[in-house]
Parts: sequence; structure tokens; C-alpha cells
Amino acid sequence: MCVADIFDRRVTTPMMYSIKKIIMPRYSLLISLCSASLLQISGSSNATIDTVLRVIGLTLTLNVARSLYRSNPENNQESLMAFFTADICDEHSDKVFVLAAGYKNYGGADKCQGKIVTVKLDRNNTDLIGLLKDEDGAGKVVVVDVDREYFAVVGENLMKFAHKNNFAGIIVNGYVRDTLQIKDIPVALYAMGTCPRKYIPVTSGERNGKLSFGGIVFNHGDYLYADTDGVIVTAEKIV
Repeated sequence: MCVADIFDRRVTTPMMYSIKKIIMPRYSLLISLCSASLLQISGSSNATIDTVLRVIGLTLTLNVARSLYRSNPENNQESLMAFFTADICDEHSDKVFVLAAGYKNYGGADKCQGKIVTVKLDRNNTDLIGLLKDEDGAGKVVVVDVDREYFAVVGENLMKFAHKNNFAGIIVNGYVRDTLQIKDIPVALYAMGTCPRKYIPVTSGERNGKLSFGGIVFNHGDYLYADTDGVIVTAEKIV
């Protein structure tokens, strides 16, 4: 097994993979030069020196890659999620609206934040499927109002769509299903509860309108924060 093989197994993110493409050619040349120098000085076998240098070089390369990756705010999840709804409420009490109790997070992400995309459904979730499956969700949270009708509007497939298209979270004024499967999908999913059935007949929904439930009004384009303490909404991003 060569160093490149080990590196490929350790590096999984797109950014770090690109770093490998930049670092590795220069790294290989450095290893060759150092191996020749040490061989002349120590008299050790070329194979032994090469192995030692490759281990040291791999360690240094991985550390550089991690540092560069973590320094990019867009890829630093800890930085993106460094907020607490309680702190925001304390520091911006005049700008915050708090969703009423009764909504539980069934998703695999403990927190989410982003601009609100509103969807009004009439029991059937066809319009929500199209949104999550076909649109870029980076920096967005979908707020869904289904008038608390006892039909599931989000399940495993929709959560996979949401994750694939980078939606941060989904808030449902209604019910969800497939909770065993979705608990490991890294998208926040707040809902009132669970229901095993969905509404089959296709009905029309509405996009980007004003929604009102849980004691607050959700406007398309407002900003939402959610964590283990609850869900809050502001007119714009404030932290």
C-alpha cells in the first residue's frame, strides 16, 4: 500500500481531496530528495528511510489539510452551528418570535438555521417532494403547514432529498413517519408527532406565502434558528 492509497482512505471531503491533488506531487518530490540525502548520511537501506519519511510526511500533510479545511467557514460545521436559541432570545428579545411547545426534532441534526421557504399543503406532499428533490437548499429551512391533518408529509425519502440538496432543516405543522430511518439523516426535522400513513390523492399546495401556526407568523425569506431548546424566527439573520 502506498501513501496515496492511505491518504485516499483518510480524506473524504471535496475540499481535502483537492488539497491532496495540490500537496501530493510536491510531497513526492520532497520524499525522493530527502531519501537520497539520508541514504548518503546514515547508510540505512533505501526502503527503511522511504517508509519513515512517508509516515512523517503523511502525518504533516493530513494536519495541513485539516487546518486548511477547518479554516474555511463554509465547511466548518461547528462554526456554522455556534449558536444557542436561548442566547439569541436573551440578546435580541425584541426581534425574536418563539414557536409554541409541542414540536419535536426527529431528524439527525441537533441544530439548524437558514432562510425560510414556506409551503402550504392540503394533506398530500407532492409539492414538498418537488421542492426538496429539485431545488438547491443551501442555507434554507423549509416551513410546512398542513393544518395538523393526521397524515405524514415527511418520511425517509424526503429527508434523503433534503440532505442531498443541502437543506438545513424542515419544520412541519403536522406529522412525519419513518422515524427509525430518519434519525440518522443529518437534517433537522421538527414536527408535532408521527403518523404511519400518508395522503395518496394528489392535491395542490402553495409556495412562498405567509404561514401562521404555533403562535407566530412565518414569512418567506425570514430567518429561522432551531436547537434542542426550540425554534425561533427573526426577520433577518442576526447572529
